[in-house]
Amino acid sequence: MTSLHRHTALLDSNILASMTLTDIFVQLAVDDVFQAKWTNDIHHEWIAAVLKFRPWIKPQKLERRRLQMDAETREALVTGYEGIVDELHLPDASDRHVLAAAIHGGCGRIVTKNLTHFPVDILSPHGIVAVHPDTFLMELLEAATLQFCGAAKSVIVRARRPRYSVEEYLTNLRRASLQETGSVSLSVETKNFTTEDTEKRRLYAISLCPSFLCGENEFPPTSIHYQETAAELEQFRDLLS
Repeated sequence: MTSLHRHTALLDSNILASMTLTDIFVQLAVDDVFQAKWTNDIHHEWIAAVLKFRPWIKPQKLERRRLQMDAETREALVTGYEGIVDELHLPDASDRHVLAAAIHGGCGRIVTKNLTHFPVDILSPHGIVAVHPDTFLMELLEAATLQFCGAAKSVIVRARRPRYSVEEYLTNLRRASLQETGSVSLSVETKNFTTEDTEKRRLYAISLCPSFLCGENEFPPTSIHYQETAAELEQFRDLLS
């Protein structure tokens, strides 16, 4: 399975019904960290779920959000999958449209909180894996650390009501069932560098620390979680210049 296929993911409605999850997933998709996919059926489901549990929200506001997601995210809207829905079998027949869209949209992942709704033996012949949002975000963090942190920074900076500190934002992620992602600043790997590697250590360290997300200058001197390549180090140097 190619990396591109693995990082093309259909987002289930239980992801998009959460503003916290939608913000980070859509920002990562806008920044081309991965290719997000969804459908109008999924739009209808997440909008209905939000209105059920938050009836005071105006439907027009959610419709604007839907249109903005489609407009700003590259080739996210999957169409033309309806013809294969009836051919598929899942524990809950109402989920078949999700799998059909994933197949038709060339997705390697279905990101969902309802993993039991998408059994491995049914998905694997199609080259698809159902993953929890926390697992998928950690995959992206491992594959594209700098870009992931940039997307998180964009979400934090954009927040207005309320404004978040980095720690408050990480707490929100944990409340949204993103336990690993929401604890990343506390669980990053460490590595011992020699004295001559001080600059490299500094560049690595900035990638995941809260101060990077805030645009500050101080950061933990040993926090690292990034692949060691010359191109990535050059990106860090450009960032810090």
